[in-house]
Amino acid sequence: MLHDIARLKEDNNEIECHAEHGGKMAKEILEQMNFPKDKIKEIVHCIEVHRHSKGLIAKSKEAKIIQDADRLDALGAITIGRMFSTGGKINRPLYNPEIPFGKIYKGYYSDSTIHGFYAKILKITPNTFNTKSAKKLAKGRYKFVEKFLDQFFKEWKCEL
Repeated sequence: MLHDIARLKEDNNEIECHAEHGGKMAKEILEQMNFPKDKIKEIVHCIEVHRHSKGLIAKSKEAKIIQDADRLDALGAITIGRMFSTGGKINRPLYNPEIPFGKIYKGYYSDSTIHGFYAKILKITPNTFNTKSAKKLAKGRYKFVEKFLDQFFKEWKCEL
């Protein structure tokens, strides 16, 4: 999949938006492969609108499916593991209760791994999905993340 081809550049603060830049990169790659021009335009649209935080509207069925797949990938148990793995890799604190929630998320940046859930993950609500099947899957994954965070804070406060 080409939709995250520029993700690393964004994470390294080389570019502002991996979806926008990824669309340009994919266009160049596909043109070099002599891919049909009408299909290139469709693929570029899918890549440019897949990112949740931009709030762009997917116009094609394919773009809606890519949006849903990308958003589902950002919810659930695997995402929880990925968040902590990434946090450890970049030396981000687990959680700091002295830092207020609400700062703007940029790339992998957040004040702590737990802050990242609120800055990015919990903004991907089930009603933001396009297809019925994705909405159904998203509900379960979203609830799982909410339950995890409830449990985390109970343990953090020594309530359990």
